[in-house]
Amino acid sequence: MKKQASLAKFGSKQGDLYFDMKKQASLWWLIRHFVATAVHKAWVAWYLFKTCLALAKRAVLHDLSKYGPSERDLLALSLPLLKSLKYGSEEYKKSVEDLGPALEHHYKHNAHHPEHYQASIYGMSPLDLVEMSCDWRAAVRRHRSGDMAESLRHNAKRFGYVHDKNMQSGFKRMADELGMIRRMEAYDEELEGCKKLKSFKKCQGSKKC
Repeated sequence: MKKQASLAKFGSKQGDLYFDMKKQASLWWLIRHFVATAVHKAWVAWYLFKTCLALAKRAVLHDLSKYGPSERDLLALSLPLLKSLKYGSEEYKKSVEDLGPALEHHYKHNAHHPEHYQASIYGMSPLDLVEMSCDWRAAVRRHRSGDMAESLRHNAKRFGYVHDKNMQSGFKRMADELGMIRRMEAYDEELEGCKKLKSFKKCQGSKKC
């Protein structure tokens, strides 16, 4: 009986020792996990910082060619007219075509335009696409009737990705996350409401209602 009791006691001590070792091992692996995660986060922060620097560089270099002799004269003359026209209208397209060699030079030396690439928008890098989106939003501010959501729809047709739902969704989400426009659903609802209100007012004005 004494021998069995001592064996049981020894087995109990062995069990406690095993669980202590397991606990220590778990703590050690937990520490390693936290350290590895911290190191990973640091590297992610470093690459995000490099991305921010690359975008900051693009912000400085953006449209510098417009100051050069190949572009400045024609652009200076056309700017007042372009500001008064609705983006995407036939008059706007005609005025853009009249820029001729200045526009060709601009597209050739600025990678944030789809016209810079043979494959158009599908040849652009992710950073090109970000800069282009910011360029579109800034361009909207030049026109009294400018609208980012409408600009996105027009450019989908212009650059041949109107049937690419993933591309369209990506631009919409980017614009929404960067605060360029409100959510597209809210915009569509508001636009529909405005159309109904305008129709109602027009009807009242004609005295046909």
